[in-house]
Amino acid sequence: MKLTLLITLFALVMLLLAGCISNATLGPQKSGNSSNGGSLASTDKIVNITITAKYWEFNPNVISVKKGDRVRLTLLSTEGTHGFYLPEYNIDEKMSAGDAPVIVEFVADKTGEFEFRCSVPCGPGHQDQIGKLIVQP
Repeated sequence: MKLTLLITLFALVMLLLAGCISNATLGPQKSGNSSNGGSLASTDKIVNITITAKYWEFNPNVISVKKGDRVRLTLLSTEGTHGFYLPEYNIDEKMSAGDAPVIVEFVADKTGEFEFRCSVPCGPGHQDQIGKLIVQP
């Protein structure tokens, strides 16, 4: 019981910190770091977005970036086990409540609107757990 409470508190603190540090509505941040392939020049942008999954929804469920942005997603589940599936960018990650957040990075190199969804059957509302990535020119 105490371990579960500690893990839950840790996850909430991580979520709060991630929300303070990175918020999709604040826009991109500059960084010289690179990971998951490719290199970044000092003028390239990293957009940090935290996506929280709970039963049958993502929050936020619409995210918007610009083409060429390096996107760093922090994926966190607050209820149950969920997936984050964004096929156009070859992303399929699993996250569970109480586990550490999952970090995924990719370069938004395609313009358009792309659906992401839960890839782990999570109950009767699973088919409605969808969101949208908008990559603007």
